[in-house]
Amino acid sequence: MKHIFIVNPVSGGGKSLKIVQNINKVCMEKGFDYEIHFTEKAGDATKIAKKYRFSQNIIYSVGGDGTLNEVVNGIVGSKNRLAVIPCGSGNDFYKTLDKIDDELPLIDVGKVNGKYFINIVSI
Repeated sequence: MKHIFIVNPVSGGGKSLKIVQNINKVCMEKGFDYEIHFTEKAGDATKIAKKYRFSQNIIYSVGGDGTLNEVVNGIVGSKNRLAVIPCGSGNDFYKTLDKIDDELPLIDVGKVNGKYFINIVSI
């Protein structure tokens, strides 16, 4: 199983870029098969995640809730697992997830106007 990191370099004022070195270090120490992808614009995280829809990986959202939303929209319906490395300014989803004792919780996904969400939908 490959570890795919989708990094939004501007999340949280650049927090995510600061931890890329740690990601590399840990993955190398543990001998993980991994890739790191950086987003450049809105929609990139979804496109990157969709490239892996026919394989089984752990896809990490490295950024804030917006990056997470894009990753979710790229992996819904695939066999991939979602992981979150919170690096945004709010990290609301992670704050909720952090209170769950289950290491691999099942998470409901909603859909509005053709887009999936796991955290919040506003009208």
